[in-house]
Amino acid sequence: MVHDDRRPVAVEHPARALGGIAVTASIDRDVPMARPAQATWTAAMPNRSRTRSRRNILGLAAAAWALPNLAAMAADEGAADAGHVSALAYGADPQGLQDSTKALNAALADTMLNGRPSNAGRVLRIPKGVYVVSGTLKIGSGHRLVFEPGVRIDATRLPSEETSLFVAAGQSDIELAGNGAELIGSAAHARHGVEGSQTGILIYGSSNVVVRDFRLRGFATDGLCVGGESSGNRPSRNVRIENCEVRECRRNALSIVGCDGCVVVGGLFAASAGAPHGPWAGIDVEPNENQQAIGVKLVNVRTQDNAGPGLLFVPGASSVRKDARFDVEVVGGESHGDGSLDDYPAVRFACGGLMANPVAGQVALRKFQVVSPKSSGVGFTNWDADKAPLALLEDVSVLDPDGTGNARSNAARTGFVIYCDHRQAVQALGNIRLVRCRAEDRRKDARMVRGGILAVDPGKSVRKVAVVDFSVKNALSTLKYDFSTLASEVPGGLADASVEYTKQAAVDMDTDASLHEMGGRSLRATRSGLHFLLPQAANCRGLAMIVSAADAVQGTTIATEGGDHIRPARGAEGRQLILAPGRLVTLKSDGGSAWVEQ
Repeated sequence: MVHDDRRPVAVEHPARALGGIAVTASIDRDVPMARPAQATWTAAMPNRSRTRSRRNILGLAAAAWALPNLAAMAADEGAADAGHVSALAYGADPQGLQDSTKALNAALADTMLNGRPSNAGRVLRIPKGVYVVSGTLKIGSGHRLVFEPGVRIDATRLPSEETSLFVAAGQSDIELAGNGAELIGSAAHARHGVEGSQTGILIYGSSNVVVRDFRLRGFATDGLCVGGESSGNRPSRNVRIENCEVRECRRNALSIVGCDGCVVVGGLFAASAGAPHGPWAGIDVEPNENQQAIGVKLVNVRTQDNAGPGLLFVPGASSVRKDARFDVEVVGGESHGDGSLDDYPAVRFACGGLMANPVAGQVALRKFQVVSPKSSGVGFTNWDADKAPLALLEDVSVLDPDGTGNARSNAARTGFVIYCDHRQAVQALGNIRLVRCRAEDRRKDARMVRGGILAVDPGKSVRKVAVVDFSVKNALSTLKYDFSTLASEVPGGLADASVEYTKQAAVDMDTDASLHEMGGRSLRATRSGLHFLLPQAANCRGLAMIVSAADAVQGTTIATEGGDHIRPARGAEGRQLILAPGRLVTLKSDGGSAWVEQ
């Protein structure tokens, strides 16, 4: 049995808490957002009560700012031409001596399509300089903002943890070109224990949005957030985020909460920490109740040094809907130094508790590399075998787990952990497929105990899991397996679970052994008279054991436990099977009391 001395951590979450911990927060309902009216910009401002759920950044009440048409001012300054207008024409101060909030909002109001002001549709340029901002900058439909190289927006004076910097709410056809612009939030002044909803760039219920080449740092809640109304009726659609670097935000670098199409290309999402309830992720894909995250694609993203997971996938709240989907694809990329010593692997698949209804779809993680996670590389929490979407990992590598050398359990020193422990709300963890994944310890003094493990506590099970062509290098365990099937020691521990190889070289065995951890591994007796003990068939339905005797090796015995028996392809059933020299057998559990030769 895996011993893990991790202690539960209270985690607030809408309608759930990660890790099977009791719910500690309520959900604030938002007010449906009105559509933009002529000459107005409809903005979404957070609606928070004193009891905060982790996701109420998107519980938004409708509010409107009626902004004057200031085209005349632009003309007086001579800053507008046929295609561009400068923010300086509206009084923005690039020296950072005066607050530029009103001036920038005036420039934005005069260049959005809402209300058709005189400069509608022109590109708004933000010239090089430092701009002090103390309130929300409101993005409208049709906005095209170009930040010249060398722009810094100093938003350290935002008045509260609830005030975001750039907000596009209910808008469309937006392009923000940062050219390396720095956006700096007010996390340094955030009150301890207050999560807030402050975001560097908030995209809420908006469509056809491109955000590229920004450097965001130090926002009280999230750096970037993509979401929509809690009703699920108006998600953000067709959002593209390119080459953004987000660091040192208190909750997440990027939160994807409600969307139908969100592509993130490149970028670095790093050093999330400080929010009172986590999850401190690099990228967190996590819909609220009634919402969905579909069409999410992360391409060559990098995460680094987050206090929580680099990548976090949480579909659980979507299960309130009977038709919910959760579709995420990750292609390429790397996590480096993410996670925590306690509850957070570098890549985490999680639900906060029991799921109400099945959620269709899948999370496909392909050609992704996890380097030096603080504990384990990939882990699963409450990933319901019957209700969670498929978790598909292909060509995923974990290198040097327990990257700090301080992990507190063997599970935390393992590459891939599929462990249904007693703290999880679900009875069965699963619906997981790993293909050509690998774990390796490259350090002179190795710390990795296992490459991967299927494990359970009594009363729990792992179901519908396939591990195909897994490989491990330099694990400390002396047992002859690549991916441990330790769960087969526990009654009902494995069901419809397999470790399999399209091609494998047999591992030589010269001592007696229990085969509980060696499911799917081809074992070859190299000495006569060896004795191998099978786990009970009822503990591991669908698991195969492969044993052979080398040429000239006699008396290799495969024995059963309890009242189990072996059903050979030829001959009578019995409690044990003795192999002739050179013979190979594959025995598969029928989930009852028999091991059946294949």
